[in-house]
Amino acid sequence: MSDAVPIASPLSVRETANQLGVSEDITRYLLSKRKLAGFKVSGQWRVPPDAITEYIIAQLAKG
Repeated sequence: MSDAVPIASPLSVRETANQLGVSEDITRYLLSKRKLAGFKVSGQWRVPPDAITEYIIAQLAKG
């Protein structure tokens, strides 16, 4: 039996935008300005699910 923790697949810009309730353009802006953590694969942004949670928490902390 393995104790491995399952890793969630990174989300696309479209999926991230849907999760945040913003446009894809705003999502790309947040990624390009490093306000939202992500990385590129073959020129396409990918966002780890926990980065969305961290972004929302940071925004809530700002008030």
